[in-house]
Amino acid sequence: PDFSPSGINLPLVLADVELYYLEQALQFVRGKKTKAHVFLNFKDRLLFMKRVLYNLNKFPELRKKYPYLSALYADKLRDEKDD
Repeated sequence: PDFSPSGINLPLVLADVELYYLEQALQFVRGKKTKAHVFLNFKDRLLFMKRVLYNLNKFPELRKKYPYLSALYADKLRDEKDD
């Protein structure tokens, strides 16, 4: 992101980076969540899911940028109007 007088939304930028790597890892292992968490050195699959849900719930504007993750966890995401 560019620096501007209004500053940078660093939490949003970091969530974007994290979601990028979570989605890339999942696609690399052909959608197998059991392999994706190992690939990323997460201790379990639950942590992978928690990171996806935390970021997509906190920044719903990123759902369109990461449609694969959004669709995969759609039943667990909060409605945008609830945020």
